Amino acid sequence: MVSVCAATAWPAQAQGPVTLDAGGQLEVGGEAERYWRALQVAGVAAFRPLSIRVIDAPVMDSSGGVGGVHPWSTRWRGNREGAWGHVRLLRPAVRLTWNSSLPVTDERGPAWTGRGLTGEVRAGVSARLWRLHLQVEPVVWGAENRPFELVNAAQVGMRDPRFAYQIDLPQRFGETRLTRIDPGNSALWVALPFVDVGLSTRAQAWGPGREYPLMLSGNAGGFPHLYVGSRSGIPIGIGRIHARVVGGSLEQTAWSPVGDSVPRWGVGMAALFTPRGVPGLEVGATRFIHGMSGPRWPGPSEFRRLVTGGLSGTGALNQLYENQLASLFFRWQLPRARFAAYGELLRDDYSLDLRRALQYPDDLRTFMLGVERVLRADAKAMRVVHAELVNGELPSSNLGERGGLEARRQFPAPFPPYLHGAVVQGHTHRGQLLGSPSAFGGAGWRVGYSTYSPAGRRSLRLERQMRLDWLAGIASDTLVSREVRVGLVGEQMRFQGGREWLVQIAPSVDLNRGLVPRQHQFNVRVMAGVRGLR
Repeated sequence: MVSVCAATAWPAQAQGPVTLDAGGQLEVGGEAERYWRALQVAGVAAFRPLSIRVIDAPVMDSSGGVGGVHPWSTRWRGNREGAWGHVRLLRPAVRLTWNSSLPVTDERGPAWTGRGLTGEVRAGVSARLWRLHLQVEPVVWGAENRPFELVNAAQVGMRDPRFAYQIDLPQRFGETRLTRIDPGNSALWVALPFVDVGLSTRAQAWGPGREYPLMLSGNAGGFPHLYVGSRSGIPIGIGRIHARVVGGSLEQTAWSPVGDSVPRWGVGMAALFTPRGVPGLEVGATRFIHGMSGPRWPGPSEFRRLVTGGLSGTGALNQLYENQLASLFFRWQLPRARFAAYGELLRDDYSLDLRRALQYPDDLRTFMLGVERVLRADAKAMRVVHAELVNGELPSSNLGERGGLEARRQFPAPFPPYLHGAVVQGHTHRGQLLGSPSAFGGAGWRVGYSTYSPAGRRSLRLERQMRLDWLAGIASDTLVSREVRVGLVGEQMRFQGGREWLVQIAPSVDLNRGLVPRQHQFNVRVMAGVRGLR
């Protein structure tokens, strides 16, 4: 749900309804962010890069670049704050999710939705005093965590069924009910000229993907980090540069391959360029490094690794207890055509040396491609179709050089992204992937249709995700029946007074569960939520 604020503020806010006010930075994957994305594609809102998120909430009128009418124009106006500041309550949110048979999530952390009932409550406060900003929005969640049949449990217990000792990704978080308090979308920052500097636990998304951001997504929620990030981009004559640098502490679970809580830091950098004279185009790159050496929080030497580690072309600067990921991306929206296309290519780990980097450009790579098209946009309705696919399963041509013949025998399927042989927690935080779960499974696609009206939103989405293609003990020449999840997701959000009610029904089936032919497992996920008190 979107992070929104009540209209009780100091000083007085803009005239008119402010009932879908994001009141700061938009929540990754939330209602307001996706609506704002569609407005840009429709040409109603001015172009603004979307590949480095969190995003400051836009002002929803001509001064904020919104030059046309749209279905929620009387609902979402945005805040106009006083020169010195404000204090206002964040509108609370409650969400309940029920899974009939399996822990199927909607990839919106930090809550993990196990089998049975999972509840989530958000509330907080937002404040600003001149350049100093504060938002406190903790999340309290609890999961019934009912038992279900684990895959490969005799070999790995509750750990990941394929790579139990190379990633901290439990199938189930213990045998009892779960209760957690998470800092959620909280942050303290100072707004300097051009950039913000602060401490945050907000979820982030790096890359243009709506459904499958490859480097960072909202799947695990946020992790505590320091950051420096540009707000509106830095002009350089031929265009604008937008960038964000983060460094923080990552946590593991009791089922991590590392038995004790080993300090693990993470540093990352994302940058994009919007060229002058090419409207709607953004191109960029990201880099993220995990490390298990040194302190829990990164220092200057760890941040320097972003521009030195693994870039020598010889592998001489590589470190054993360090995992590197990098990606290139683009997004191009054409408002006159009401169309946007985007893609991302992610590489996991360094290339050993320059010769291998040139010879094997597809080594340990994952790609994502997507399109979005607005069919209608006026005061009565906005209709949007979107499609996105991700693939990380094509064989790595360099597999033999990385592991020799033994690796070919042991891993008939390619290495999925986010694993590592030394930093064995993988690209995770608190047992959930920081990137895309579908990319880790191997491949997936989603096709969806949404209709926005003054009354709310209706959406329908069809999706397919490969879950398993290999388990330990299966010979390389054995034909397996892959485990594939096929599902349908229907959502309806309705405005009622100052509240937004959301209902979701998502039936799905896991075909060949556990790679057992014709062993199919059905599940129904039902979610109901409300934002606002009145």
